[in-house]
Amino acid sequence: MIVKDDSIRSKKILNLSPKKSALGLRAQADLSILANMKNIESLSQPQLLELLGEQQIALAERDQQLADSQREIARRDEQLADSQKEIARGKDVIRQLEEKNQQLKNDYLQLYRERFGRKSERYIADPDQLRIDFGDTDDAADAADGLAEAVEEAGLKVKEHTRRKRRTNNAFPEHLPRVEKVRDAAAADKICPTHGEKQLLPESMWDVLEKMVLIPPRLEVHVTKYMKYACKNQPQCGVASAERPTGIVEGDKYDTSVATQIITHKYAYFLTLYRLQNMFAGSGWAPSRSLMLNILINCAMIIEPLLAYFKRTLQGDSIVACDDTGIKLLYPKVPLTATTSTSGRTWTTC
Repeated sequence: MIVKDDSIRSKKILNLSPKKSALGLRAQADLSILANMKNIESLSQPQLLELLGEQQIALAERDQQLADSQREIARRDEQLADSQKEIARGKDVIRQLEEKNQQLKNDYLQLYRERFGRKSERYIADPDQLRIDFGDTDDAADAADGLAEAVEEAGLKVKEHTRRKRRTNNAFPEHLPRVEKVRDAAAADKICPTHGEKQLLPESMWDVLEKMVLIPPRLEVHVTKYMKYACKNQPQCGVASAERPTGIVEGDKYDTSVATQIITHKYAYFLTLYRLQNMFAGSGWAPSRSLMLNILINCAMIIEPLLAYFKRTLQGDSIVACDDTGIKLLYPKVPLTATTSTSGRTWTTC
């Protein structure tokens, strides 16, 4: 193949793509060889051999430059990888320092709360004591995440404080007794000036209005008369009468309903005895505190089965919660005693 010497065309070809990549360097070398070639028809064999040697040397130099460029690119890639690893290590160190800083803040707040906080908020970790979960454990965090998912599935927007409108049922409980009253219209309203007497509509079309009525507690005295039987003029035979039931206090003067009222208001509604006095006084009877206390004491034998059931239930649980309360105990009024009271403690379990 004969290639003519066209210097202008060769220079244009050489100036097309001055890229430094491996492919660009090889193409530039080939174009350079073609540009420097002469008309081989006018060359002798030694000249051709010399020209071929020069071209091989040029190609070897270009190959060496290409290898050097590839080694430089590889070195730059290694430096880039090392820089990326160094950046990743720096980010990890920053994250660890932030976590340590947050932990130190939490420890500081805990120590401050234990030292200067209110007594009800102080807490000192003790492996022998159980602790109530206030949301700072992994289980609490999982529960919070589950609650958030449930809120999201339900379509509630807690952040904007918009929730689904709840359906309110203002109807009174069905178990409450109903006392029905029927109110009739006035006589003048039953007459129409145009059509005369109006017709009574069916009961299903009547308006129904329910109103809650509170009946205050009422005390009653039940009088029981025991009939007696005896032989005429024969006192040795004795008198026959119905057997008296066992009462809470001597004489059976107070029914179990009175004891129930005292127990319920004292232990369920946490009312003291002097407040119970005022409550009973509102119904017309003002018992003394000693009387109500005697009723409470005598009720112990009645509720023994219930207390035994509570005890079995408490002992069957794996965890027992206890409340420690300090109280003041009064000594009997003895002149010889130097002190009149002492400190005591009660433990309520549940």
